[in-house]
Amino acid sequence: YEGSTFPHCMAAKAEVALGFPGALVHRDVSSTAQYEAAAEAFGALKGLLPLLRDAQVAPEPMLEVEPPGWGRSFVGPGGKRGIVVVVNDDTESAQSVHCHSARPIAYRDLRTGNTIDCAADGTLSVQLSPGDGTVLEPVSGP
Repeated sequence: YEGSTFPHCMAAKAEVALGFPGALVHRDVSSTAQYEAAAEAFGALKGLLPLLRDAQVAPEPMLEVEPPGWGRSFVGPGGKRGIVVVVNDDTESAQSVHCHSARPIAYRDLRTGNTIDCAADGTLSVQLSPGDGTVLEPVSGP
């Protein structure tokens, strides 16, 4: 930065890597790959906004998610509709994210509409692209 907004003592003296890939737009305001990925993710979730907007963290997890996956359970207003957000934390490789349900029930992927069945022991797998995620809903109450 060069200018008069900040005192001279705050001027950068050397370029320092900050450990993250950067902004969402270039200096010419054209979009970066990160911006395009975020826009795609938000677009995929836009139809779920009414459900996600009012969701609260559930008192008990509906699914336990194994690394490299990550998951969080939520309930709608009044605790009536349960959902689980499942994410592939591996941003380099697609993964089959393994989950465990206390009850062997099916889950509906709200992004695709596909149903994922639990095995008799309560395990299920969600196929996710690098860094991708989805929203699952129990087919029969949580």
